[in-house]
Formats: sequence, structure tokens, C-alpha cells
Amino acid sequence: RLSVEAARRSLIRPALSSASLPNLMGAAPVREDERGLLMTKVPLRPHPEVIKVAGSWPAHPEEIVSLAPSGTPPALVTTDISKEVKVWSPAGDLWGHFSMRGVEEALP
Repeated sequence: RLSVEAARRSLIRPALSSASLPNLMGAAPVREDERGLLMTKVPLRPHPEVIKVAGSWPAHPEEIVSLAPSGTPPALVTTDISKEVKVWSPAGDLWGHFSMRGVEEALP
């Protein structure tokens, strides 16, 4: 299931900086460069109070392995373990469904 609020945040929030993560990161080294935040061997401590689920919807029957925001138009792209790709609106409407299985893995 996908969280509508998490999807919206990933689509409209700017990239994280080290200043925005003071309580989420352990004592491992963190630095920023021109591409953004770099973390090496950083143990993240769980903070469930940081996430608020505003809504959710069934996304894939299989386990989701990739969740990526898209900028223009705002969208969320998900991929599951069976190589099914779906494109979602920020409101949770399915805009597209593609299969990346290839000929040898095609459904009968």
C-alpha cells in the first residue's frame, strides 16, 4: 500500500539536506556536495512519529521494490518484484501500467 501523504511529500518537497535530518541520523559521517546529501554506513533509527499516513491504496499484488517521484507532471512511479511498473497521480489515480518482463517472462 502507498501512503498518499508520503507520495505528495516526495513530489513537492525539495531534496533533504543534513540540516533537515538532525534526529534521524546516527553518529556516522555525513556530508553534502553539489548533488545533495551523502551518507556512508549511516544507521537510521526508526521514527514512526515522523510519518503520518493520510491515505493509502492497493498498488501492486507483489512486493514494491522501487518508489520514485517524477517532477513534471507530478507523479509517483512504482515497480514491483515481477517488473510491473505503475505511474500514479499525487491523488492516487493510476495513470499507466507497464510490464518490463520481456518476451521470455511474458504472461501466458
